[in-house]
Amino acid sequence: MNNNARDEFSIIEDLPNELFVGIFCYLNGVDTVFAFLSLNNRFQKLLRKYCKVFDFKSSSKLQFDTIFDQYSTKRWKSLQLSNDDQTSGQIEYCFQRYPLSVYFTQLESLSLLKMKTSDLSILSELSFLTNLTSLKIGFICGEIISMYDLSDLKQLKRLVITSCFNIRWTNKLSQLDTLEYVIMHCCLNLLVLTWPSRLKHLKIVLESAEHNDLLPQSISNLSELTNLEIYQKEQGYTIPNGQQWEQIISSSCPLLKNLKFVFQFPYQSYISNQMKQIIASFSTPFYINEKKWFVRCDIWTRYRAIRSLKLKSTVSSPSSLNESEVEQIIRIFALKCQHLSICIPMSFDIVVSFLRDMQQLYSLHVVTDVKDNEKITLKWLEQQEIGLNYTNCRLINEEYNYYFWLGIH
Repeated sequence: MNNNARDEFSIIEDLPNELFVGIFCYLNGVDTVFAFLSLNNRFQKLLRKYCKVFDFKSSSKLQFDTIFDQYSTKRWKSLQLSNDDQTSGQIEYCFQRYPLSVYFTQLESLSLLKMKTSDLSILSELSFLTNLTSLKIGFICGEIISMYDLSDLKQLKRLVITSCFNIRWTNKLSQLDTLEYVIMHCCLNLLVLTWPSRLKHLKIVLESAEHNDLLPQSISNLSELTNLEIYQKEQGYTIPNGQQWEQIISSSCPLLKNLKFVFQFPYQSYISNQMKQIIASFSTPFYINEKKWFVRCDIWTRYRAIRSLKLKSTVSSPSSLNESEVEQIIRIFALKCQHLSICIPMSFDIVVSFLRDMQQLYSLHVVTDVKDNEKITLKWLEQQEIGLNYTNCRLINEEYNYYFWLGIH
């Protein structure tokens, strides 16, 4: 290429550092590091200095180990770890090697998703994070988390948590501006819905429709609330009542500017004007004229976007999948599937075949056949000669559930 032709193009090395610094602010540090990993020393310095947000939720073990081996955590501002099926055991794996109170004291944002019982001791180290403004954790029962004093986190302004209906412990967190609470009905603790009184932003997600009738009265003490979101993920039995919400908001939340909600309820086609009655209750002058809020009522079917493959069946179902049918399905996805979860009892031989044939797997969750007496271990797998890199593989066994977090084969 002659000089005149070259002048018509820009190459990446010609771009100023300021441009890359601005771009890095919008990207996950994991993706950024691997995009620039093989470039020259200039880019390595930029990565070390300006990559500050790291989300390992969907990362392979190879990516995780590479970043922690080559990059210091001292400049990081945000960290997200997860124990989902794709990265099972990641939280424990991280903090066993890099204690929170030593390597992450400068963090401003921390997310620990799908925590296990073995991870709870980490909560006692949160007091070392004196700059923490945002915390996301779950699932933790309200009875258990009440044993840890989060009120020591003086800078904490935003909390996102998945827990039970016992939310009394949140009242100690008077410093919060924003609370996002996913409620799961999973224990027998008392139903206590009282939110921190100085909240400005409250988001409530109901995993089930039980006790949704308690929500209107629960916001009666939130006089400073400006934004309220409520999402009911399962169909309930009560019909939404706009007049009830109007009375609560008018009397208790005078500063409320934004209201968003999804209430699912059974559509009774034989009830005359059911939809019109519901919409009318949310279409009074209070909603339309004063608040300028508008409501829509839909009859709809929910679809899910598939990002990874999960097979689940029940013995009692007439359409229950057997091992042979599962193998046939897996063959279709074997070349490209990266995250596989099979909640159907499989023999050890089938598990070995998955690990041998599915070269792109980052994670595997499989339930083994209860007839097999021995356990799968890394040593046992090595004897099967399936080509795994055992130094870069993590295996967790929970009864008959096996979780593999894989590097490269």
